[in-house]
Amino acid sequence: MGVILENGLNEGVGIWGAPTSTLDWCEENYIVCKYMAEFWNTISNIFTIVLPMMGYAMDWSSPLEVHFRLQYVALIVVGIGSWCFHGTLLYQLQLLDELPMIYGSAIMLYALFQVPSQPKKHNILSSLFLTTYSAWTTYIYLTGKNPNFFFVCYGFLVFLIIVQTALINSRMHHLNADDSLFRAAIFLFLSGFALWLIDFHFCPVLRAIRARLPYPISEIFQLHAWWHLGSGIGTYLYILHTNRLRLLYLGYDSHLTYKFALPYIQHSRSKQDHKHQ
Repeated sequence: MGVILENGLNEGVGIWGAPTSTLDWCEENYIVCKYMAEFWNTISNIFTIVLPMMGYAMDWSSPLEVHFRLQYVALIVVGIGSWCFHGTLLYQLQLLDELPMIYGSAIMLYALFQVPSQPKKHNILSSLFLTTYSAWTTYIYLTGKNPNFFFVCYGFLVFLIIVQTALINSRMHHLNADDSLFRAAIFLFLSGFALWLIDFHFCPVLRAIRARLPYPISEIFQLHAWWHLGSGIGTYLYILHTNRLRLLYLGYDSHLTYKFALPYIQHSRSKQDHKHQ
C-alpha cells in the first residue's frame, strides 16, 4: 500500500530504476542502499513472513482443516509481496502486495465462518460470496487503478472479520474461549493503522522531524514500517485465535504456549467428550 506523493518528494534512483507504481510512501527512496527503494518499509515485513512460516511448521500436527492452515500461507504471501513492492516500487509488484491482502482476508473470513461448523462441512454461500467479492475487487482495481477503492474494499473485509470474530467469541463463551489473543491482535493492528494514518496524512511533518534527528534515531519515525510490524504480528495472533476457537469447537484441549519465544497453540491429541452446539 502507499500514499500518492507529489513529483520530486521521493527523489533517489537505485537498481530498480524510477518507480512505476501508482503509490509511494513517506520514506525517502534509496537512502539506505541502492538495492531497496524503501529500506525500512521493506525489512519491516520480516515478521509477516517468518512468524506464519514457523507457525505453520509448529501447527503441522493439528487436526485443523486446510483452510485454517491456508491462513498462514496467505500471510506469508502478503509479507513477500509487501517486501517486493517496497523494495522496488514497481507496479507489477505493487499488485503482489495489495491483491493478496484481499485474498488473504477472504481466506481468514471463510475460516472464521467455518469455526462453528461440523467437520468436512463447507459453507457454500460464504465461499461463493468471498470468491465473487475477490474477483470483482480484482477486476475493478486492475481497470481503474484507484488506491482509494482498494483501501475501502480491504477495510470492508477487515471490518467483517472483527465483527464476526466478536460474534463467535460470544457464541462460544460456554467453551471458556479465551479472547486475549483476539484483543492483543486488535490492539496491534489498530495501533499500526493509527501510525499508517499519520504517515499518510503528515508526511512533510515526519520528514522534517527525521531531518532534525541524528541517524538512526530519526528512523524511529518511519511510521509505515511500524504499521507492517503491528499488522503482521497482530494478524499472526489473530490466526492463532481463530485456530484455537476451531480446536475448542472440535473438542480438543488447547492452550497458548511458546517455542523459541514464538507463541503458538498447543493441543491435546485426545478429544474431550464435547457436544457441538
